[in-house]
Amino acid sequence: MPLELRQLIAAIYSLEGGVYARDALVVNLAAQMARLTEHEGLEALAKGKTARLLKVGLSELMRVRKA
Repeated sequence: MPLELRQLIAAIYSLEGGVYARDALVVNLAAQMARLTEHEGLEALAKGKTARLLKVGLSELMRVRKA
């Protein structure tokens, strides 16, 4: 399996130290959102490292959740 694919799969579970590729950040944020129940808020996720690095705010996360 190619290294890049393994890194994306690993990003689902956690981000390792170092420089983060944008696609790994997106996969990680999507996985975090998928783990939320419908009653859990997005505020903590919006304040988290992944959302900050992607420059994604609460309004964008809410829009994605509704889609």
